[in-house]
Order: sequence, then C-alpha cells, then structure tokens
Amino acid sequence: NERKRKIASQYDAFIDRNIKKPVVLSGTYPVYRDYFILVEDRDELKASLLKEGIETKLGYTPLHLLKTFENFLGSKKNFSVAEAIADKTLLLPCFWGMTDSQLKRVCATLRGSKNVGA
Repeated sequence: NERKRKIASQYDAFIDRNIKKPVVLSGTYPVYRDYFILVEDRDELKASLLKEGIETKLGYTPLHLLKTFENFLGSKKNFSVAEAIADKTLLLPCFWGMTDSQLKRVCATLRGSKNVGA
C-alpha cells in the first residue's frame, strides 16, 4: 500500500489542471487500488499510451447499465452524470511492483500527449 501511495503522489505532482485526479480528503489514508483520472479525450489518450506499450484500463460501467441490475432499476433509467463520468474515466498503471523507471515512462508519455500539459 505504501508503494502505491508513492506512485499516486508522483502522479498527483505530475498531472495538471487539464485532467481531474483523485482528491484526498483531510484525515484519510488512501490505498489506491487503482489510480483514476478523468479526461475528456479518454479513448485518444488510452490509444496514445497503448501505442507506447503502456496499458491502461477503462473505469467501471455504471450499475444501471449492467444487465444484472435491470430488474431493480429498469433498462430505461437515465443516470447521465454517471454515464458522462464513466466515459471520461481511465485507470493509469498503479501496482506495488511498478518501478520508478516505469512510472517515469508513463509520466513522460503523458507529458507528450496533447491531453496533458505538464
């Protein structure tokens, strides 16, 4: 967990205002199961990172869009905010075995993207 917090702090220091990053509330001690960002051109950024050999993941599907919850919520419910957030969510690499050089490579690639001003 401590290694993942260090990785997250490096991302926090690097990522600028063009991308929304996690907000750590006072008095909390996050574990960073994943490091989520919200970015307007998510699919373009994902493709740009993958082209450089950096794998990312999309965020989670809003519950109301999962077939499992159709009986509870109905298939016609509109949760436009959840859908808009889901369409912008990208998970950056953040795992305990990630090396400093791998982290620097991700940040350098992000820096080269038009989506992220450093």
